[in-house]
Amino acid sequence: MGKSPFLEGSNEGGRRRRMVEMWNLPVDMIKEILLWLPVKSLLRFRCVSKDWRCLITDSSFINQHHNRSTEKKPNLILTDTRSFYTVKDNSCHKLDIPYLNSLDWSYKIKVLGSCNSLLCFGLLAAGVFPVTIHYREPIYLMNLSTREVKKLPYAPSEIPQSTDWKTRIGIGYDPISKDYKVVLSVYSNIMFRSCNVWVYSLNSNNWRKLGDIPVPDLYPKTYNYSQSALAFNAAIHWIVFWKNELIGSLWNSIYSFDLVYEVFRELPLPFPPGKGHYIDLVVIRGYFSVLRDPWDQISYEIWTMKEYGVKESWTKQIIVFHFYKQVRFWNDESLYQHFGNELVLYNIKSNTERNVEVHGLPIVFETFIHTESLVMLEDTGEKRKKNKNPISH
Repeated sequence: MGKSPFLEGSNEGGRRRRMVEMWNLPVDMIKEILLWLPVKSLLRFRCVSKDWRCLITDSSFINQHHNRSTEKKPNLILTDTRSFYTVKDNSCHKLDIPYLNSLDWSYKIKVLGSCNSLLCFGLLAAGVFPVTIHYREPIYLMNLSTREVKKLPYAPSEIPQSTDWKTRIGIGYDPISKDYKVVLSVYSNIMFRSCNVWVYSLNSNNWRKLGDIPVPDLYPKTYNYSQSALAFNAAIHWIVFWKNELIGSLWNSIYSFDLVYEVFRELPLPFPPGKGHYIDLVVIRGYFSVLRDPWDQISYEIWTMKEYGVKESWTKQIIVFHFYKQVRFWNDESLYQHFGNELVLYNIKSNTERNVEVHGLPIVFETFIHTESLVMLEDTGEKRKKNKNPISH
């Protein structure tokens, strides 16, 4: 029986015949095949021809490919403030990211937020543990699928010099303008309790200062468990944990920044914290959710907002027992860290938990759920000319 042109030997003639067969396929069929391929393969296939490069780098193709990727099993990503790791076959593998490899050991990574496949992070001086990065420190975007890192231009430096300025930073996606945006809020309690807000656009590669809009005080008055932002429903969300000095009680707020209308809003909590408080924001099965520490119990509650923005739709979904560090929803189960670097999966339906055996875990780490994407970080109109195959293992 004769061999298929796609299965012939690895000689040059066989490869050419296979490509001829591929080119003879209808364009729609070629596109459908490419949409199911991993990012690593698509980056190589950009070099096949100009037509393929135009197709793979087209914004519509990138969006469709990302939508397909969300239907697949997501990747579990870890960071130990120095490097990033992925978990495969019960083992932890360090990701080769050339830009981070070039950094010296005087810096550590501070993840500020994530959206789709993009991570927003800053670099802090090693040995120091500030709550947030300084407003004059550089901000970076990284696509973990392509290993591409982009240093954002500095926001306008019209803010007076002061050590009291505090920042809140987040990243999200505006589906109307089809643009990734980074929001930078800078506060000062000394300088007339003022606030400055800038929005960075990946499409235009510049910052724009917002006009006169009501801005909530996003900076916590006391210790805050969650400093990173959560992107959900075309908005960036922060949870604020602060102390009311007048009555001496602890209080919570959830604020969001609408990326389409560029305004701040406050989201209702299930009920006042009372004995306990809300300490983190997560997405569970596509629903906006919040983690609550009751204080007087040995468990943590997860409340899910079934209808976004509607207070009455809050529903208690999960009770996570024992001490936790972070909660993520992975492979239809709730993933959390238990006493250090031990990972535990909590099954919602059976109300049971089991340890996840992963070899080579860092001693201290944070976890993220990552979906593959071809989103390019180079400036609009620019084409990558250096690395034709930026991913290598």
